[in-house]
Amino acid sequence: MKKNGFTLVELLAVIVVLGIIMSIAGTAVLKQKKKANIEEAKKIEQTITDLGANIYSYEYLVGVKDSENYFYKSYKNLSDGSSIKISFDELKEAGYLKSETISNPAGKGNCKGYLEVKKGPEFKAYISCDNLYETHNYDSSTFESVNLTKN
Repeated sequence: MKKNGFTLVELLAVIVVLGIIMSIAGTAVLKQKKKANIEEAKKIEQTITDLGANIYSYEYLVGVKDSENYFYKSYKNLSDGSSIKISFDELKEAGYLKSETISNPAGKGNCKGYLEVKKGPEFKAYISCDNLYETHNYDSSTFESVNLTKN
């Protein structure tokens, strides 16, 4: 007798094998996606760090350095070892960011953070993206308002 098609056991065996392959491949894909999201968060952090240096250069070369509401004035008054923290809200209000919120690359809300400026000048951004990446505990109560303005 000639056999047409597959038996139920053969079909179940194929389904089980495919399920095992999919679980292994799915886990690998999820790990790579999380790794890519973390790299994206690090790139955002580096972009904000670079923005700090650009703001400093812009305000030093173009701006009115004697204005009270001015990043350069706050920087100039820093003593050695001290720093100022500029929130994303302040960067937005000054026109240096399009939005005070930065989307979490993992798609779960927004990242919070700030730009720290030390005498030198040294610039370092810190961000915290929920359930993904964090370089520093974000505590907005430690901020002194800088009141940036952009000409």
